[in-house]
Amino acid sequence: MDCEVCFIKRLIFALAAATMPLIAAPALARAGDFDAAFYVLLKGHPIGYHIVNVEETAEGLVVDTRVELTVKFGPLQLYRYRHAAHEVWRDGALQRLSSRTNDNGRRMFLEIARADGVLMIDGNAYKGPAPAEARTSSYWNRSVVDCPIVINTQNGELIDVDVQDLGPAPTPFVGKAEHYRVTGTLTLDVYYDGAKWNGADFRIHGAELTYEPVKEAADRMRLVAEAD
Repeated sequence: MDCEVCFIKRLIFALAAATMPLIAAPALARAGDFDAAFYVLLKGHPIGYHIVNVEETAEGLVVDTRVELTVKFGPLQLYRYRHAAHEVWRDGALQRLSSRTNDNGRRMFLEIARADGVLMIDGNAYKGPAPAEARTSSYWNRSVVDCPIVINTQNGELIDVDVQDLGPAPTPFVGKAEHYRVTGTLTLDVYYDGAKWNGADFRIHGAELTYEPVKEAADRMRLVAEAD
């Protein structure tokens, strides 16, 4: 059980720090094109979900992300993770971001706001200006694969990453898509169909974690309702 808990902790750190909002959003796609909903599978077994909801408002493009994961051994809860993030974009630029995370009792926060054209970070791990080339660690916007530095959306930590474009490739659940490999804290594989995020997968210590798209609209609506 201890190994399982260590694994899931490293997994969550990797998801937040090595990959999901960016400094420049695609201008031609519609807001709904960025919506995403996934079941999160650990070794093939569901442990929770990851939802991204994007809406056009008078304020700009509003993005809400929710991740809920629970690992159990029989009736015993070994690990619980909750992450919620709220972003506002205007004219293709991130204006502000606010997130709160509960990593099995360890609480983290992040506030990002634009001031005089510069994104200022206030988080547990870093406080100061964001490097011009940095992107926040969010998959919903595929331009994350064009950046050398990501901002951990749990705590503001700045992390160097290397991205490989592996071209069209089969995905675990939805046929072929554009395949990118992001190497930072861990190595992750992410997939896009045009602007849409289609999935992700990687392995740690022989254990596989996969994002399975939620295909039925009713199931997605149910998860969104749970997240609210």
